[in-house]
Amino acid sequence: MRFLPLEHRILVSPLTCKQIQTRLQECTTASFWKAPRRGSVFVGKIHEQGFRLVPIYRGRSSFLPQFHGRCQPDPAGTGTRIDLQIVPNIALMICLLVVFSVLGILVYDKIWLRVVITTSANVLLATLLLFVGFWVAVDSANRRLLTLLEAEPAPVAPLKRVKVTARFVVSWILAAAVLATGIWLWWSVHSGRLTLSMRPAVDLVTIAWTTLGLLVIWLFTASGLSPVTQVRCLLLFFLIELGWSWTATVDRYGGDGRPLFAWRWQAKDDTVDTTTPVQATRPADPSVMAVDLRVRQIHDLPAFRGPHRDGLFHDVSLDPDWTRVPPQIVWQQPIGVGWSSYVMAGGYAVTQEQRGPDEAVVCYEVATGRECWEHRDQARFHEMMGGDGPRATPTLDEGDVYSLGATGLFHRLNGRDGRPVWTVNVITEANAPVSLFGLTGSPLIWDDTVIVNPGGKDASLVAYDKQTGQRRWAAGSSRTAYASPQAVRLCGRDQILAFNAEGLFAHAAEDGRILWSYPWVTPPEFNNVCQPVVWRDESAAETVFIASGYGKGCVLLEIECSDEQFQVTPRWQNTSLKVKFSSVVEHNGYVYGLDENILVCVDLRTGQRKWKGGRYGYGQLIRVESHLLVLTEDGDVVLCEATPEQHRELARLPVLNGRTWTHPALSGDTLLIRNDRDAACVKLPLSK
Repeated sequence: MRFLPLEHRILVSPLTCKQIQTRLQECTTASFWKAPRRGSVFVGKIHEQGFRLVPIYRGRSSFLPQFHGRCQPDPAGTGTRIDLQIVPNIALMICLLVVFSVLGILVYDKIWLRVVITTSANVLLATLLLFVGFWVAVDSANRRLLTLLEAEPAPVAPLKRVKVTARFVVSWILAAAVLATGIWLWWSVHSGRLTLSMRPAVDLVTIAWTTLGLLVIWLFTASGLSPVTQVRCLLLFFLIELGWSWTATVDRYGGDGRPLFAWRWQAKDDTVDTTTPVQATRPADPSVMAVDLRVRQIHDLPAFRGPHRDGLFHDVSLDPDWTRVPPQIVWQQPIGVGWSSYVMAGGYAVTQEQRGPDEAVVCYEVATGRECWEHRDQARFHEMMGGDGPRATPTLDEGDVYSLGATGLFHRLNGRDGRPVWTVNVITEANAPVSLFGLTGSPLIWDDTVIVNPGGKDASLVAYDKQTGQRRWAAGSSRTAYASPQAVRLCGRDQILAFNAEGLFAHAAEDGRILWSYPWVTPPEFNNVCQPVVWRDESAAETVFIASGYGKGCVLLEIECSDEQFQVTPRWQNTSLKVKFSSVVEHNGYVYGLDENILVCVDLRTGQRKWKGGRYGYGQLIRVESHLLVLTEDGDVVLCEATPEQHRELARLPVLNGRTWTHPALSGDTLLIRNDRDAACVKLPLSK
C-alpha cells in the first residue's frame, strides 16, 4: 500500500508509445498546455521509456514539482498504458522547513521544546497539504493528457467493501489500545504520577510522537480504510496537533521538570512590571515610615533559614490543633517574580523580586504587607525551567541589607530607605560565568566581612569588607552550585562550608584557605542545593550530612583533625534521601527532608530510612521545636510531627496557588511565604 497516492495510472490509449511521444513533441506551451491564471506546463524531455512534464509559473519552475510519464504496453492488449508520477521538489521541502523553523524560533525563542514541537507539527502538516496538492496536480495533468491524446480514461475499479474479519477486528483493538496507552502515559507523566526518566519534558514529547507514529503506521498498513479516508485521518491527526500547539502554551515548569500547560489566553506574562497593589500607598518619603531593621528581638529572622542556616526554630512552640485554633491569613497579594525568601526584623521584611526589566530589593511592613521602600537595578536573569528573577535571600546586619542578585550585583543597602552604601559585581570581579540557574547563595556575615560564592577561578568563595565593599580574601576554584555559604565550628575551628558543583569545601573563616573537601558531583546540572547539616553523635564525633537529587543520594561525613590535618571519612552513603533543591532539618539524631517530592526520615547513625510518606511536591521545610512546617509545591502549609516512628500529618492550610519553591520565613507566630507570583502572611497558633 502506498503511503500517499502520488502516482496515477491515468489512461489506456490506442496509440503506441512512439505515437504518444510524437504528439507530445509537437505540443507547445502556447497551443495546449497553458492554463489561465495557473501557469503552464511544457514537455521537458522525451526519452525511450516515456517523458517528463515541467510546470512553470510566471517564468519560473525552480520550486515546482515535475511529472514523470512512463509508457508501457497494456496487459489487456488494448494499446499503451501511461503511468503518471509526481516528483516533489526537494528545494521546496527545505525552504518549507527553514521558514517554519524561523517562525517557531521567533515566536517561542524562550521555550526550545515548543519550538521543536510546533515546528515539527507545522512542517508535517504543510508537507501533507502539499502532497495532497500534488495529487490534485497529477489529476489535472491527467485530464489534459486525455484531451490531447484523444484517449479514454482507464476504468476505475469499484471500492471494495471492508470485510470484518478477525484480523480487521484485532488491528482496530490494537490501535485503540495504543491510543489509550499513549494518553494514559502522557497524563501520568504530566501529573507526576509516573516517572520514566529525569527529563519529563522529553518523556512527554517522546510519548506523544511515538503514539502518533504508531497510529500512522497502523492507518496505512492495517486499518483497511480507503486511501482517501487514510489521508483525511492523517490530516485530522495533524490538525489536532497543530491546534494544541497554537492554543496551549508552556506556562511554567514543575520541580521535576514537567511542563505545566495553560491556554494561551490564560497564561500569565512574567515580563510585565509586576508590583504589589498597595504600592500606591507607599509614602513619598520613606523616612516617614521610620523603618528600623536593627535586630533587637528574639524572634527576628536576620538570615536565610535562621541565624545558623539550619532551618531550626527553638523559640517557638506551635499549637498542633489547627481545627480548634486555625491559622489566620493576615494578607495575601501579588509579588514580582523570583525565588528569594524573606528576612525579618523590627516588624519589617525584606526580599528580592523582578519588576519588569529591573531586579528589586523590597522592604515591606509585616503587619500590613505595605511596601516601605525599594531599590532597583537594571538587570534581569532569565532561565527557562525556573523562570525569571533573583534567587538569593538577603541578609540583615546592624540595620542594613546585604543582597545578591541572580546576575552578580552585590549590594549593601541602607535599611532605612534602601539607598546603596556600596555595590560590587561579584561575577565580574571573580571572572566567573553566571551559573545555569543564576546566583542563589545568600550572603553570609562573619565578623566584619560578608561572604558570597560566585564560583570563579581562585575566587570560588570571596569575603568583602562590610563597611567599604573591598575584597578581603578569595579562595578556591570550584564552580558555584546553589547552596549558601554556612558558618560552622568543627574540630575547634571556625569554618565556612561551601557546597559547590564539585563537592563540599571547608574554608578557614579568617582567610578562606581550604581546610578540607569531599568530592560530590551531581550530573547533569551539578545541582548541589541542600544546606549541610552538622551533627555530633553520642560519642561527640563531629559529622556533616549532605544530600543531592538526580539519583545521587546522601552521605554522612566524619571529620577528624590532628595537627591541623583534616581527615574526612564517609561513615555511610546511600540513596535513602535524594534532595533535589530543598534543604533538610535534624532532630534528635534523625534528618527529615523531601526525597525528590516525598517526605522521609533517615537515621543519621546508620543511614537507614525510618519512613517515607506524604507527597508534598518540590517544596521546603523547617523545624519548629518538635514539629515540621512544610511548605508544599502547591502552596499549602502543612504541619507534621518530627518523629522517627511514622509519618504523621497533623494539619494543613491551603494558602498559595501554583509552584511554590521558596523557603518559608518564620518570626514568632508570623509566617511569611511566597512563590514567583504571590506572597502571604499567616499567623500561626502558639501553644500556651
